[in-house]
Amino acid sequence: MPYQERQNRHDKEEPDIQISSQLPLADGLAHMVDLLDDIDYQPTLPKFKLANRKINDVLGITSRCIVVSSTSSDGNQVAIKGVQDHRGTASPDTLEKEIMVLEKAKGGINLPQLTGYTANFLEFSFTPVGEGLSPLKVNAMPGSLPSIMDGICDGLNFIHSQDIIHRDIRWDNIILVDKNRPVIIDFNSATTANVPVHFSGGYICCPPEVLELGSATLEYTPIPAHDWKAYVLLLHSAIFPRLYKNFVVCWVLNKDSEESKALRQLWTSLGASTIWKRGLEAAEAANIDDELRLWVRDFLTIFPDAEQRLQNLFASVRVRPEEVVSTG
Repeated sequence: MPYQERQNRHDKEEPDIQISSQLPLADGLAHMVDLLDDIDYQPTLPKFKLANRKINDVLGITSRCIVVSSTSSDGNQVAIKGVQDHRGTASPDTLEKEIMVLEKAKGGINLPQLTGYTANFLEFSFTPVGEGLSPLKVNAMPGSLPSIMDGICDGLNFIHSQDIIHRDIRWDNIILVDKNRPVIIDFNSATTANVPVHFSGGYICCPPEVLELGSATLEYTPIPAHDWKAYVLLLHSAIFPRLYKNFVVCWVLNKDSEESKALRQLWTSLGASTIWKRGLEAAEAANIDDELRLWVRDFLTIFPDAEQRLQNLFASVRVRPEEVVSTG
């Protein structure tokens, strides 16, 4: 997208910051320290009832929720997710829906295991605690990618057997435990299979048919194939992480946006590729054990260093990555 178009949209969303004069570095740093010390400028941690001991680390934070790690009374690490303090909100949104989904997912392989929740559903605890992932991080560990993809497949198979559609399968929602065991997390957008709903979930893994609708206000019917297509996109982003860098995902559901056009073009290009078409067809048919797993294994056997070789190619001939992907 042209810089000026991005800038114009940005200007409409946030007020301009006017700098009237130069500020000495020492004064600027002192002001930043003051802001860090001011509680009104800091995200507030919920008063976790489930934290038996001190909070060890903040694992994730959004405008709605905070996830922290804590040590339970038996010495084990647990993760706790809680609704943020809404500063006076009488009835903040609860986590009841996500808690009920996790109840159904109990015992599932490579899934979070619910260990407790409060009566008001404002927080719950689960295990295991793991390492967060990103496309670039996964790309740097190609030796672990086959087992990671296979483990995610196991997790998705289980939740689909319980009629749960995750709807937000992306690397942000995969943690790594014991170096190469993936665990699918964040079931906030999960819903029941084959029941019409409005779209909610990760924009980057938005189903192609929802992209075509161009609106989150129109109903669609979530099915396992939507998660499996997102699974294929997981592999793509691990092989080509730089294609997704600086992608403004919040504009995806605006059908006229450059982001929506780019993502729709990516799905079209993958479907036309002799390499990626096999995976997408298996995902569409939810043909997992007989085809999708085999395709991933074949792909990673044939192309273990595809990212490096293609990056070298891009540097030498100066073509756009998507042009290479579309002819695969």
